Amino acid sequence: RNNRLVAAGTLDNGAGRYLMNIDKGNQMQEGSDGINLGDIANSRPCEGNPAYELKTLTSGDKPFSVMADAEGKVWLFFGTDSGFEGMTSLYYVGGKLTATPQ
Repeated sequence: RNNRLVAAGTLDNGAGRYLMNIDKGNQMQEGSDGINLGDIANSRPCEGNPAYELKTLTSGDKPFSVMADAEGKVWLFFGTDSGFEGMTSLYYVGGKLTATPQ
């Protein structure tokens, strides 16, 4: 997949944060600027007090190409999009990127 160069976002000076301007997709539907690594469903029953479990998601055989900016920088983001109508608690404990110059 070849994606266009996307600015990291616009700086909202009033709040001192960046606003995303990318097409990440919606829930399980991928966008032009993001790929879906899978779902975060827990394998344990929801009744009672369900415990957290570690889950590893990978891009597998879905390579993703990006173009660095003039300074050689790229932005990488991990996120979650859920249609679940209740409270969801997640803890991201790590991320790994393997980059190959083209």
